Amino acid sequence: MSNSAIKKVTVLNFEGDKETVNIKVNEDRNEYCKSDDIWIRNPKKPNVSPIDINNYFNEEEVKLLVENEIKNSKLNIPDIEIENFNWETVVIVSNGYGFYKNHKNVFDKINISQKKVVLSVNNSLRFWESAKVPQYYLINQLNPPTNIKFLPILIASKRCNHEYIKKYRNMKYFYTNTPSYLFASPITKGASFFIDDYRNPIVGAFNCAMHFNAKRIFLAFCSEGYDTFKDGMEKVEDEKYIYPQQKLANDVVNKNIFWNKIQNNQLQVFYTGLKKSFSFAKYLEEEDFIRVINDE
Repeated sequence: MSNSAIKKVTVLNFEGDKETVNIKVNEDRNEYCKSDDIWIRNPKKPNVSPIDINNYFNEEEVKLLVENEIKNSKLNIPDIEIENFNWETVVIVSNGYGFYKNHKNVFDKINISQKKVVLSVNNSLRFWESAKVPQYYLINQLNPPTNIKFLPILIASKRCNHEYIKKYRNMKYFYTNTPSYLFASPITKGASFFIDDYRNPIVGAFNCAMHFNAKRIFLAFCSEGYDTFKDGMEKVEDEKYIYPQQKLANDVVNKNIFWNKIQNNQLQVFYTGLKKSFSFAKYLEEEDFIRVINDE
């Protein structure tokens, strides 16, 4: 689609500042907004067939992804779309800035229940110290993390490493990635529920939470950052620094928040960890983060 089809929309972010979002509608009527060179799909647009128009994979990776999907289809693992969860509050925890120092205090103090669930991603389980543990672990990596301390219920992309999923010793669910113009496995044809994850498990967890009716989403330590400067980094705030690829990862999360809040202005999204990570969510200091999670 030509650049003339791109519309610049000015919106107010959570801080009340004006922010420009570049949006286009494709020939198939899917709607996308731009995050650097990635197009983030509006997952809530009705009456469209979901299509990911990005290309994150090389030829060898595509072969491996399709092979994994075919092998995983034979494991007799249910799709998470069959469930009717009602996750009113969802806490997504990663091992980003502030995790190692602060996660034990946060998770020791929060209440967890069937309607207040914790989704862990990335390497958070490898370094977990709290006595309260996440109920779920979402993965979408070709080679998921190893040496994790315990095994929550697994939510895995069908594209994930077949051997890892086969050997995982707890209840397991699959989700189906949104097909792309580049490739779509024949295994996806019967699916009715797709998750856009952009190779980012935080986004996968966020969109999974939205599918199960989350009204409040809390992002715990979901942004990487550093206290010391190295070549190639950008300053985020006073004495906090981040690499451009980490800034892009944050923006991909942020644009997913944008689409979901456009469709549901009652949705509340909060985060703790590195300030100024997500402009469409509200930053909370650690104790406020705990307090708001525990508010009924």
